[in-house]
Amino acid sequence: MTALFSTRRRKHRHCAHLGIVGLPERVATLRAVGAYLVYADPSDVRDALVFGVARTSSAECVVLALARDPEQAAAAVRARQTGASPGRRWPASLNVLAAPPAVAAARPAGSASPLARLAGGLASLLEFGVPPGSLVIVEGADGWFDWDDGAAMNPQMDYVVDWSRTWRCCVVFVLGPHGRGAAAGQADDDFHGAVRGGRVPERRFDGVACLLRTGGDVSWWTQFWNDAPEMETEWPLERGKDGAMRVLAVSADQTAQRLARRAGRLLAARAAVQSEAQLPPNYEVFEDNDALAAACHPGGNAVALFAYAGQEDFEGLCRAVCDVRQRCGRKIGIVVRECHWTLRHEHELLLRNLGINMVAGREVSFSRLQILIGLVREQRFTGPIASDYHATLAAATAEESCGYLSMARFCEHVARVLERGRALPLPHVIVQLRLRAQAGHLSALRACRLSRHGDVCTADADSLYLFLFSCPEADVDRVLQRVFAQPLSAFFDEVTHLRNIGEHVSQLMASECRQPAADYSDVLAHTASTANFPPRTGKSADVLMMRAPERAAASASVRCEGAQPGVPPAAAPAPSRAGARGAVPVTMPLRITLRHTS
Repeated sequence: MTALFSTRRRKHRHCAHLGIVGLPERVATLRAVGAYLVYADPSDVRDALVFGVARTSSAECVVLALARDPEQAAAAVRARQTGASPGRRWPASLNVLAAPPAVAAARPAGSASPLARLAGGLASLLEFGVPPGSLVIVEGADGWFDWDDGAAMNPQMDYVVDWSRTWRCCVVFVLGPHGRGAAAGQADDDFHGAVRGGRVPERRFDGVACLLRTGGDVSWWTQFWNDAPEMETEWPLERGKDGAMRVLAVSADQTAQRLARRAGRLLAARAAVQSEAQLPPNYEVFEDNDALAAACHPGGNAVALFAYAGQEDFEGLCRAVCDVRQRCGRKIGIVVRECHWTLRHEHELLLRNLGINMVAGREVSFSRLQILIGLVREQRFTGPIASDYHATLAAATAEESCGYLSMARFCEHVARVLERGRALPLPHVIVQLRLRAQAGHLSALRACRLSRHGDVCTADADSLYLFLFSCPEADVDRVLQRVFAQPLSAFFDEVTHLRNIGEHVSQLMASECRQPAADYSDVLAHTASTANFPPRTGKSADVLMMRAPERAAASASVRCEGAQPGVPPAAAPAPSRAGARGAVPVTMPLRITLRHTS
């Protein structure tokens, strides 16, 4: 923390006052000894508030700690001519300090106490002098508090209140409205209910208020303030020609209309409503999802209607949703409407994790959509909010691998998916299909038609394993019927859904290290490369599936896992399960039966 300068004049012993002209005294007075909390976005409006309080304060000493680099703090002071114009009314003693956010948020090394950052920050203020009767304004000290830890917040708030009583001063914390949960990447601007009834530690302060900015409107909203009877009261503001904040003179009807307009606001992307002939009057249509996100602001219970128009700009949709939820908090409703395309299961889960309230499917009519939007207005998003959509998007994006993989590559693939999935739990599933004695590995693998990215399969001595990316367990049976060209009973005795995927993958990898399973990659790749040619029949087709030495030895007659020519099926010898499944072929990983004829 750097001291920029100090001014001293005649001392006064009066309570401090908020620098908002026209605000009632009972909600504008700062007690000489007290602790206050003001939420405000970093902006010129917040600067006007902070410097307005410092300018109009009659406290003996004002300590102004700005969350900026020294150069930025000095520029802000010079812009307001602090200490340079003798005719202007300033505090008797003004100390301006620079506390860069990175320094303020740093936790002392080797300390695990939740009070370490807070106590250290307040102690650093004392080094520059805080005499009794001072007004201390601390800007942007969000990092001094553990917003995501309620158990730690209680002693921190108590410490601030006790500190103000001990040093006989008034301390005002001006924090970002999204400071609650900022350390965990979460947002919570529900000021209208977050501190009601003392459910959160802010109630220990003498006053809690918020400087709201919604669209072009600026208002001062008071949750509670000293002993004033006004609770949850809002005053519209405007900036005067001198830069000071003033209460806007409006009638009660105008205020009611303004609040009703904010409460009923509905913002929509053009693609989400372009097929509708007529829209309700409260719809505000924007060109695309990015323009819609930029128009969303905290406050009220507005609803944002985004459009999903395919995978081309899905990342842009995720970015817009994440930005709105982080900036506007939990109270705003976010709906995504499918336009000609249907969201995949993992993508819908991703969007819900980023903060949407609802997905409106393609089949939902516009009249039905209005009912759903009305329900969303009555909801408050309660789930966790992702701090960065990139990691969540990576977890929901399947790798391009599809189809058969060797056992080792199969285990590596699943392990990578599980590692990325820490940011977004998806319902992956591994299915074990135990082969029948009469069925062969290659026939079953050829019948397995996987087409989605991320869906892979492999085989060991007696089973096939399918990894289905983001497939709910309730859909597994339906997916298996679609994947296999023939009934499952033609190849498998038993189908098992393996629940603990990580544990089973470790077991498969350990078994692979002890005895490697056959690798069918070359054969299946060759089959896929010739899939567009007319199918071969007879002996020549079977011989071509073998290597040159084996083709010469089997030229008389070859049967590859089929019925023997000229022999009834009942008389054909059944292959040995133990022999065929236990061995690992070296030159040709197929179970074949050779029959020589005279």
